[in-house]
Amino acid sequence: MNKSIIMAIAWKDLKATFSSKKVWVPMVIIAVLICTVLPSVFAVLGLHTNMLAGEAQDIEKPIQAFIEKFPDEEMGEKLASLPDLGTKFVYFFMSFMMIPFFLIVVIINSLVTASNSFVGEKERKTLETLLFAPISITDLFIGKVLASLIPALGITIAVYLLDLIVINIIAYPYFGELLFVKSVWLLLIFWSLQHSFYLRSS
Repeated sequence: MNKSIIMAIAWKDLKATFSSKKVWVPMVIIAVLICTVLPSVFAVLGLHTNMLAGEAQDIEKPIQAFIEKFPDEEMGEKLASLPDLGTKFVYFFMSFMMIPFFLIVVIINSLVTASNSFVGEKERKTLETLLFAPISITDLFIGKVLASLIPALGITIAVYLLDLIVINIIAYPYFGELLFVKSVWLLLIFWSLQHSFYLRSS
């Protein structure tokens, strides 16, 4: 495994990705829209208008039973202390249900950069040259994976920091604590970084 060749392939693909607005601009827009704009709108509606007030009588008992049986005792106590269903649902959504959105964004952006990597080689008519170059399939594969992972992971972390500011500006007066800093979120970010560094050093 030749690290210099791997990094050269990754660096070449990264430059190609960020030199094309058709590639990186949609990646940023999708990430911000899914992970920041939609949750912010949801938080504003849930906290300021109590959008679940009309259905409160129908779903209050199931929600209360769910809270009482919640496996995380600290989270269950926090949910029980909130005044209405709107704030309870927003708190639960931001603490747990937002995590798949971030993972979806990582997957989508990785697919975009990965497909652009090979399609770009074909469009530039350099794919055949690359395949016939004295580069092992392993080095080529790892270089392409790095070039796909780094932009997706970087955008995700940037959106996470943006959410840390925007969502907490909206929600902190209602919950009295910072969201997105619980152990499950920190573990998610650490896990993503760890796998990124592992791939870079392997």
